[in-house]
Amino acid sequence: MRKEVIFAIIVGLVLGLVILYGIQVANKSAKQAALVLAPTPEETVTQVPTPTPVSGLTIVSPADHSVINTSIVKIIGKTDPNSTVAVYSSEDDALVSADKDGNFSFDLKLTGGENVIKVTALKPDQSIQGTQITVIYTTAKIN
Repeated sequence: MRKEVIFAIIVGLVLGLVILYGIQVANKSAKQAALVLAPTPEETVTQVPTPTPVSGLTIVSPADHSVINTSIVKIIGKTDPNSTVAVYSSEDDALVSADKDGNFSFDLKLTGGENVIKVTALKPDQSIQGTQITVIYTTAKIN
């Protein structure tokens, strides 16, 4: 029985060494293949976009999410010169024209609570730009 145990140990050692050698060869060839297939670092050129002049529609007053205690608010804004501006909410709406500098203003009626005010400008080149603000009308006394 001793011969059989010694024979099994020798066969196990040889088989283990063969498997270990195979794993080492496989790892070595995988590393070489990765080096060959890896892209070489190239100098990349990133283009920085040039800023374009912003021409749009801006609401100057009131600020978004303002709390107001009067039922009428003056909407003041700026857009492209000679644009037609539509201002509307759930309670009131109007069409106003921007002056030669692009300034416009309009008095708008508010309802109690949250008022979503939408402003849309039709520019002289027939493009449309819009924005909206939320104004909260309350009858509570504001300090």
